[in-house]
Amino acid sequence: MFNKLKAQTKRRVADKTPLKFKYDITVHELVGVPPDIDKVIFGWLRGSKAQYTKAAQVTGNVAKVEQELQQVATLY
Repeated sequence: MFNKLKAQTKRRVADKTPLKFKYDITVHELVGVPPDIDKVIFGWLRGSKAQYTKAAQVTGNVAKVEQELQQVATLY
């Protein structure tokens, strides 16, 4: 499966055909938050694209987030 994908990728790069990839990340928790912070928002920035989690409450320097973020990127 990966050999076929690798071959397709090489062919497209040679043709300069853009490839779109979907990236998914899950933010589980943020650790080491300073004690004077009550809520946090995690931001994932790539160029002009931005994804943010909802605000999460900080308890004991840890914020439990448990949210998924997605971005599509075009690579050449």
